Amino acid sequence: SIMVGLAGELAVLGIGTALLFVGIFVLGPLIARPVASVLGAPVERARGMAGALARQNAMRNPKRTARTAAALVVGVALVSTITVFAASIKSSIRSIIGEQFTGDYVVATKTFGFGGLPSTLSDELGRIDGVAAAAGIQIGGARIDGTDQTVTVIDPHVVGRVFDLGLVAGSIEALDDTGILLSADRSASTGLGVGDTVTAQFLDGSTHTLTVQGVYDKEELAGPFSISSSLYASTGADMFVFSIFLRLDDGASATDVESALDAALAPYPMAELQSREGYIDAQAASIDTLVNLIYGLLALAVVIAVFGISNTLSLSVYERTRELGLLRAVGATRGQVRSMIRWESVITALLGAVQGVVVGSALGYAVVVALRDQGFEEFTLPIGTLGFVLLVGILCGVIAAARPARRAARLEVLAAIASE
Repeated sequence: SIMVGLAGELAVLGIGTALLFVGIFVLGPLIARPVASVLGAPVERARGMAGALARQNAMRNPKRTARTAAALVVGVALVSTITVFAASIKSSIRSIIGEQFTGDYVVATKTFGFGGLPSTLSDELGRIDGVAAAAGIQIGGARIDGTDQTVTVIDPHVVGRVFDLGLVAGSIEALDDTGILLSADRSASTGLGVGDTVTAQFLDGSTHTLTVQGVYDKEELAGPFSISSSLYASTGADMFVFSIFLRLDDGASATDVESALDAALAPYPMAELQSREGYIDAQAASIDTLVNLIYGLLALAVVIAVFGISNTLSLSVYERTRELGLLRAVGATRGQVRSMIRWESVITALLGAVQGVVVGSALGYAVVVALRDQGFEEFTLPIGTLGFVLLVGILCGVIAAARPARRAARLEVLAAIASE
């Protein structure tokens, strides 16, 4: 039901996004003139007559200016949406792990769920001087009440010392081979509470009737179901943990404990010892590969927008051949004409970039709101990155103007004046 609700919210968001872009295209000419006037004011002050003419050219045909900037609006809006979404997801991951993981170190691996580190390593690390608790976490599978589910496999005697799962009923320490822990959301959706039973069938075909022995509120790390490692081992499943979470004794020397841990982990090349902060940073950075891939695809949209601005400017230069010739005749230099075309392009590109950043930030917020039920509750607006996007917009304007500006500056004055 959660996935159905999420799909419905994302479908509404998709329709709303499409309508938003339609509205931008329709209303673009209405806002192009005032926005171009505001964006062009600093250009006029900085570049004098060339800047003033560039500003007026961007304002005098708002329909063409808006249409020229439209492609850049779409590209920058999508880039900004992904930027805001990625920053918000990273903030949410940092918040979730920071609140629920109360330990000091993590022995992480590149595996998740299958394979990894032997479960006996947790006990070995827990016996090192200065280590107060070592909790190995495994992801397993089971069919619970007829539905295939992912279960978190824990050692109930130590997991509560490195994680705060927000128990609202029962106790983690009381979990045994006849019990199961539920998340509060799953408890609410199924109507099950402490003392109720579920039927669980494991990979070896064995069936167990498990009693709900606890309900926890924070499910982002523990998932909807948690069972004891001794129960999972009794089903014949391979016992490998994907990470071991450590808590040090108060007053323990971190340097000494790290040295001992490194020595104990030497036989396991897939194991990586990370500090609490390093682990949180690594988890937050796990989405970077996907985000960078999306950026690469969206870069094509920005490139297309640059060609669109360049082509429109070239057409504008052709249409204004006589006007440009008159400007040269009354004393405008080639450099001033070139600067005028270039700054007109920059104003147009900035128009598209500013609209794109505003729209993209709003869409990023909408996506985060749609995913709040999945635990992503932090909204972050990366001002620095969005500022860089605006700088890229300016660069797009400069690149797009290169050919039209060169052509305008090379016009023969008499031939241009005589043209119709």
